[in-house]
Amino acid sequence: MFSPSQIFNQLLNFLLPRFCVHCGKFGHYLCQDCYNKIEFISEHCCPACRRPAIDGFTHATCLTNWGIDAIMSAAKYQGSVRSLVKKLKYKPYAIKAYEEIDLILRRYFTEPEQLFPNNAILIPIPLHPKKLQKRGFNQAEFVAQTLSSIWKLPIQKDLLQRTRQGVDQTSLSRKERIKNVHGLYRINPQTEESLRGKRFILVDDVTTTGATLKKCARLLKQNGANKVWGATFARD
Repeated sequence: MFSPSQIFNQLLNFLLPRFCVHCGKFGHYLCQDCYNKIEFISEHCCPACRRPAIDGFTHATCLTNWGIDAIMSAAKYQGSVRSLVKKLKYKPYAIKAYEEIDLILRRYFTEPEQLFPNNAILIPIPLHPKKLQKRGFNQAEFVAQTLSSIWKLPIQKDLLQRTRQGVDQTSLSRKERIKNVHGLYRINPQTEESLRGKRFILVDDVTTTGATLKKCARLLKQNGANKVWGATFARD
């Protein structure tokens, strides 16, 4: 007898035949050829000056009191990775796109003890409540769930709040993206005291300028956080 989840997957496979999200080849939602073309990030950069940096850590000379300590991403936001992220934001494709992203993240982020302390807390970048209600899910939470499973770290979703909807960052220039995040987020007043002395990893699906992660890191540190890192599936 089939379980409810098996029945659901069978139904989803019927409604969404297994065509590659990038090239359209039948068989898998991400075919082997498209997977092989993914450019995994081997050279990270400092979030502040954009020059090469080990594991994406901010250079000591670049790090400020409220600055983010590091940003790590698994793959470049192009080709099949871009196609997966776009599908991740829309039902009913999100579940199948996330299955592929989950596998990619597990193959890339495998040694957390070398990157983050075991007492860090994952914070998915929040959506505005209206957008969350319309979409039905937050794609950053999907990424956080996988990283939580890999690294055995807890997730806390209520520390940050989105204050307004804003404009989709992907449609903006670098300067516009930096300006767009001003005032977009705030610390949840009910959780403010729980930040002091703790370490956090901000999680999102994609980072480009790092403006969102940097702004949220600043808020956390201004309210007592000790260290703040960023981790994303892709980097533009």
